[in-house]
Amino acid sequence: EIERILNHRQNKETKEDEYYVQWKGLPSTENEWVKTSDFQDLDIIRKYWNAGKRQRKNSHQFRRRLNCRLKLTNCITLPTLLKILLTVLISIN
Repeated sequence: EIERILNHRQNKETKEDEYYVQWKGLPSTENEWVKTSDFQDLDIIRKYWNAGKRQRKNSHQFRRRLNCRLKLTNCITLPTLLKILLTVLISIN
């Protein structure tokens, strides 16, 4: 019995989707690639893809926020940054 799907890929030769599965009660050394056609219960595949959508959505939001932050920092040149720091240091004293 499959505990969970860990990854997926498309077989280059057959073009069939395969899923890297963890078996219930077995060590990770027994994980293996299983063809879609060999699954008895396709619900676990559906759950895998639904979970992936949430992760991809969160990942996209994170990347978007990170890109915005990087753009802001990339806009400030080193001389400008030094001027700002110097101004702040002078105002503190």
